[in-house]
Order: sequence, then structure tokens, then C-alpha cells
Amino acid sequence: MAQASPIKLHWSKKLHHHVAQAKHCASTGNFAYFHAARLQYITTGIDHAATLKAQDVPQDDLDRLNGINISTTESCETSTTELEKDVKAIQVDDKLPEAVKKAEWTKKLTDKNEVAKKKVTDAMDAGLEEAISLISAMPESSQDSAADFFLYGMNIAMEAFDFMIQKISQLYNAVVDFMKKIWTALTAVWNAVSDQVSSCVRKLFGFRGSSYNTEQYQSEEAGTRYTAALSYNAQIPIHAMRASTNKIWNEYRNNGGTFVGGYTIAEPSQTPGG
Repeated sequence: MAQASPIKLHWSKKLHHHVAQAKHCASTGNFAYFHAARLQYITTGIDHAATLKAQDVPQDDLDRLNGINISTTESCETSTTELEKDVKAIQVDDKLPEAVKKAEWTKKLTDKNEVAKKKVTDAMDAGLEEAISLISAMPESSQDSAADFFLYGMNIAMEAFDFMIQKISQLYNAVVDFMKKIWTALTAVWNAVSDQVSSCVRKLFGFRGSSYNTEQYQSEEAGTRYTAALSYNAQIPIHAMRASTNKIWNEYRNNGGTFVGGYTIAEPSQTPGG
């Protein structure tokens, strides 16, 4: 299988590019870029563990970079919690005709959803600056590897953001219920986002750079012991990759194969194991 390389940019520009893509995806609701980016890391066969070990990136630095992506992931839950409160606080005059009242609710819900998304992108901006500061202080020989580590973790964080946006977009289907102060759909969205964030955080806790063997770690929040498979392929089994690869690359092609700034992602020549 031919090897596909990530976009060729200076490491700091790659970080800026990834965050710019995240904002673009949030505004359009189309996360094809991150679906393709995550798939590429899996299908290229890049041995990030060996690269990081060779570049001698200290584990403490990797943990700090990982912590930034964990914070971004957790901001999805925080913003959804605040969204739930904001939606319940929406006020629309009950004396208005039903159609007008529904239109007002829809407009105000849109405003609240946009605020929720911005809170996450603001967290990403803050994380970007922190990551650049941390990586810039490393030896030059370590910077590219550390940036790739951060970007892989960001792809996991974007799973949570993508999921959050999908779920809050479904709230429009419950506007009539919200007008009656029925919040079942709102609670369901919060629960779903919270579960997804927990799942992504567990992946990130398991993603510890050079520690790429399966290990067990303790979830302090739930008090539950999880087995974390730390190899890349463990996150998506090979049979699932075969089934999903064509779908994801077709989505990428349908989105034009090019994104913010005109950059592209190199496409693998065949599906893994094919």
C-alpha cells in the first residue's frame, strides 16, 4: 500500500490550520475534514510511538499536550450544560400566535446553539496558544513529533465536538415541547453529549505517546477500571476500517477534497487490509 503523508506545513501552521478547520466544520456542520484526517493517521501506518521515542519528547510534555485536548473535549460537556440552562431560560410572549411564537423560539434557540459552539472554539483557541507555547520551548528536533501527537489527540477531541453539534442541532425538533416547558429532549441531548465526552476523554487518557501497550487505568470520575487499547488500530478494528473507509473518503471527495486555505489531505491508495 502506498503511504500517504499528512499535509506538509510547518508544525505551528498545521496547528493553526487544524483549529481553522474545526471552526469551519462547526459553522457548516460538516466534519468531513476530521473524519478524513483521523482515517489518514490510521491508514498510513505511521509509527508515532517510535517517532516520539526517537525524538525523546518527555512524557510530562506529552501529558501536558494531552491535557489540552482533554480540556477541549470537556468543554463540549460544559457548554452543553450551560446550553441546557440557557434554553430553559428562554422567554417568549405566550400571547403571540403559535406560528410567531415558534419562530421566536427557533431564533432564540439558534442564538443559544451558536453561543454553545463558540465556547468550544474559544477553548480550542486557548488550547492552541498553550500548545504552541509548550512545543516552541522544546528542542527543534522534537517539535514536529510533539505537534503530530497533539493533532492526533485533537482529532479525538473533534469526535466529541462533532457529536455535540449533531445533537444540539436535533433540538429544533423539540421546539413545540420547549414552548410547553417540556424538557425531555434537552435532557436527552445533555446525557448523550456527556456520554460521548466521557468516551473521548477515556481515549485521550489512554493515548500517552510512547506508552503504546495495552494497560489499565482508573477512571476517577466513575471509579470504574477500563482497559485502554493504546495502539491506533485498537480504536477502530480492521474490519470496521474496511467497511467505513470508502464512505469517509467519499464524504471527503463530495466536500470538494479541499478545505480552509486550499489545503488537501493525501488519500491512501487502498483500504487497509484490502
